[in-house]
Amino acid sequence: MSETSFHLATRDLGPLPLINHTLDRLAIGRFLSEALSPAGNGALSHAQALGALLRNILDGRRPIYGVGEWAAPFAPDLLGLSLEQSALLRDDRVGRALEALFDADRASLLTRVVLWAVKEFRLDLSQLHDDATTISFTGSYDDADGGYHRGKPTVALRRSLASKDHRPDLKQIFWFLDITTDGAVPIHYRVMDGNVSESTTHRETWTQLRRLVGKADFLYVADSKLCSEPTMSFIHGEGGRFLTVVPETRNEPGEFRGWLQSHTPMWMEVPEGFGKGQRGMAELKGSWRTTEAPTPSREGFRIVWVWSAAKEVRDQEARRGIIARSRRRLEELEKRLQSSRCRIHTSEGAVTAAEGARGEEARRWVDYELRTEELPRFHQEGRGRPGKNTKYRREDRYRFHVDARVNEEAVAQDARSDGMFPLMTNEKGASGAELLARYKFQPRLERRHEELKTVYRVAPIFLKSVTRIEGLLFVYFLAMLTEGLMERELRTGMAKEKVEALPLYPEERDCRAPTMRRVLEVFGRMQRHELWQGEKRAQVFLTEMTGLQKQILSLMGVPEEVYQRYQQ
Repeated sequence: MSETSFHLATRDLGPLPLINHTLDRLAIGRFLSEALSPAGNGALSHAQALGALLRNILDGRRPIYGVGEWAAPFAPDLLGLSLEQSALLRDDRVGRALEALFDADRASLLTRVVLWAVKEFRLDLSQLHDDATTISFTGSYDDADGGYHRGKPTVALRRSLASKDHRPDLKQIFWFLDITTDGAVPIHYRVMDGNVSESTTHRETWTQLRRLVGKADFLYVADSKLCSEPTMSFIHGEGGRFLTVVPETRNEPGEFRGWLQSHTPMWMEVPEGFGKGQRGMAELKGSWRTTEAPTPSREGFRIVWVWSAAKEVRDQEARRGIIARSRRRLEELEKRLQSSRCRIHTSEGAVTAAEGARGEEARRWVDYELRTEELPRFHQEGRGRPGKNTKYRREDRYRFHVDARVNEEAVAQDARSDGMFPLMTNEKGASGAELLARYKFQPRLERRHEELKTVYRVAPIFLKSVTRIEGLLFVYFLAMLTEGLMERELRTGMAKEKVEALPLYPEERDCRAPTMRRVLEVFGRMQRHELWQGEKRAQVFLTEMTGLQKQILSLMGVPEEVYQRYQQ
C-alpha cells in the first residue's frame, strides 16, 4: 500500500488584510490606475508596482531595493498581484513606476484622493494645522538643481545653515504637511527647495487648502513663520481665519513686557483638563492662564497672552543656567588674564575676550567691569654689568581684570513675564482658553514629522534621480494618509465604546493613545497555512486570532471577514 506524502505551505498575511481594507475604502488602486499612463506597463502595471511599494512602506518599511524580498513571503493576491507579477517586483521596475508618477498630474491625483477620503471617512476640515520639516540627503545630487527634468520643474536640493536636522553639510528639501484636527489626518503636502524661507510659503499653502476645502473660513494654525504682515493680511482679507504664535522679533512682545512693569493683567484661569474630548483642541494639563493684550497688533489683530506654570519654571531654570555659565566663563577668563602666559595685552583684546566669555544670550542679565593694572618693568639701556651710573628704561605693561556681576534689575523685570507667550489671531469669538487648546494641537503635527523620519524611515537617499525622489515622497504621503485614517478609526472606536486603553505595550501594559505602528505589530504573526496531500490541497487554515486582534478589528469597524476570506 503506497503512502501519499503531506506537506505544509505557509504564506504570511500579517497586517496586510487590515491595510487593504483601508486602501480599498480610499480607492487608491483605482486612482493610481486612472492617473498613470498605461504605456509600457507590460505584465506589471505602474499602479500595481506603486501599490506594492505603498504596502511595504506601511508594513515592511524596506528600501526600494528590498521591496521584492519583503513581498516574497506574502500571498501575491494580498499585494494585488498574480504569482507571475510578484516575480517582476524589482527595484528597477519600482523606479520606473516612480518616474511615471512624477510624469502624472500629481496635484490632481492628490486632490482626488483627499476629497474621496474626506467624503468616505467624513473628515472635519474646519481647522487645519501646517508645519514644515527638512529631509536631508547624502551625496552630491548634481541634477537636483531645480531645473526641468522629463519636461517638468523639479525641487532643488540645497544646503542650509538653518538645517532642522543640524546638518548644514548635507543637502536638503523642505517637506510641508497639513493635518486635520479630526484625528490628525494628513490631507495635503508640499515639497520645496531646501533653502526656501518658510515665511513665504503660507500664502500659497493656504490658497491650495482653500481650493481643497471649498471655502475660506477654516481656521489655519501654524507656528511663528505665519506671523508676517503680508500673509496674515492676505488670509484675513480673503475671509480666512488664522492662529499663530508671535515671535520675539516683533515689537508687540517687548511692548507688553514693558507694560507689565507697571500694570497687572487680568488673568483668566483655564480649568484643568480643558479641551479634553473636544474636536480641534488638545487637553490642557497643568496650570494655565490667559489674558487679552492691552493693545492689538500693528495690523489690528487680536493678541492673547498665555501663562503656563510649567513654562515659568523652565524659563527661570533656563535664565539661571545662562547666568551661571556666563559667570563661570568670566571667572575662567580672569584666571587666564592673570597667567604669565596670557597673550592679551591690549584693552581691545580684553573687551573682545570678555564679550565672548559673557555670551550673547547672557548680555541682558550679566554685566562685567574691566580693570587695568599697570605693571612697570625696567630694562638696562646698555650692555655690561650694572653699576651706580647705569641708566634704566621703563616699559609699562598692563594686566587686565574682569569682574562679573548680575544685573538684578533686568532679571527682576524679565521675571515678571516668566512663563508667558503671545498668540495672535483674527478670531474674535473664541476665548483665550479655546485659542490655547487649539494651538496646542500643533504637536500632533510635529509627531507626524517624527513618524516620517523614524517609523517610516524616509530614505530617498537610495535614489539618485530627483524625479524618482519626488515620486517616492508622494507615495510616502499616501502612506501617512492611510495610517492616519486607520489610527483615527481606532481611536474613534475606543472613544465610542469607552475603551480607555489597549494592552499594546510589552508585558501587555496599557496604551492609551495607540499608534498604527503598535497596532500593525499585533497582526504581524498572522499566516495562512495550506496542507497538501500530494497534488491535492487537503485543508486551509489561518493562525487563530487573539482576543486583542478581534477587539482591534471591532473598534476599527473592520469585519473579521477581511482575514477569514483567505481561509476559503
